[in-house]
Amino acid sequence: MNNQNIPETTYLLQQLRTASEGLAYVSETDHPFEVVHLPDVKDSNSLPSALKNMAALPEDEKVETVELPYFFRNLTRDEPEAGEEENNTARRFRKLQELLEQNLQEVKVYRMGKRRIKAYILGRTGAGDFAGLQTMLVET
Repeated sequence: MNNQNIPETTYLLQQLRTASEGLAYVSETDHPFEVVHLPDVKDSNSLPSALKNMAALPEDEKVETVELPYFFRNLTRDEPEAGEEENNTARRFRKLQELLEQNLQEVKVYRMGKRRIKAYILGRTGAGDFAGLQTMLVET
């Protein structure tokens, strides 16, 4: 690990914590976001296995990958009939998406599970490891 990137990663994790505070991913239930840092994962090929291990899922669990704009598509748009609070929330989600895209390389969303889906929004940091956010979706 490049030690000069450790303060940069720490700062990024704090930015993610601040930007996601009070936001929840809206599905059949609303779940907050939590910051995730995987300092020991340097290879994107080993990332799915590390995520399954972290989520205590079997090794044969399928990991679906989706693009970040697709994942946030329903949360980032302003609706003409929405109120000020809903539009402010959409604006915060757009800023969160920008923060992720501008500070992480190869950002993707990794989804695991069938009805209760663990979602990890991760990308490569300047130190070469992976960081981002996690949340839970409920889809029936």
